[in-house]
Amino acid sequence: MNASTGIFVQRKDATTKTLGKPGKSHAFPLRHRTMTSAEHLLVWFLRLTGVMLLSAAAAVVLPFAWMSALGDALGLGPLPDAPLVGYLTRSVSALYACLGAGCWFLARDVQRYLPLLRFSVPVTMVFGATLIAIDLASAMPNWWTWTEGVFLAAWTIALGWLARCAGRGV
Repeated sequence: MNASTGIFVQRKDATTKTLGKPGKSHAFPLRHRTMTSAEHLLVWFLRLTGVMLLSAAAAVVLPFAWMSALGDALGLGPLPDAPLVGYLTRSVSALYACLGAGCWFLARDVQRYLPLLRFSVPVTMVFGATLIAIDLASAMPNWWTWTEGVFLAAWTIALGWLARCAGRGV
């Protein structure tokens, strides 16, 4: 205890950590560090990603006729009116919305979740390659495959670069 201030001080390895006065609710203050510019960019990247993915929640409740008309307008033809098709379109939309909520949550503390963000880069690479393989096997139009492939590649490269810069303290 420092006699002049009455504050308890713990010394460890030549560093001093103020624990506060006994009986106070702020006896153990949180450690905060200023975010780097790369971390700020990563936060906004994750927020933008979160908003984009959360918008898929609308498709969960979209009338089936509208989904079918949208597919037809994109040149993909009408959706087959089968229970499995309705289930898959809505559950994939719900999954994307959940991923969006996760991105928004991760953006709250990129310093803490940086290992998870780094791990998601190779996972997303495999996911992108898998989607391209599915597109090709399903005979999706070339414009669909190219758009999806280029977007996922650009997104993954951006995430990897931002996570790398954030980890270096840039």
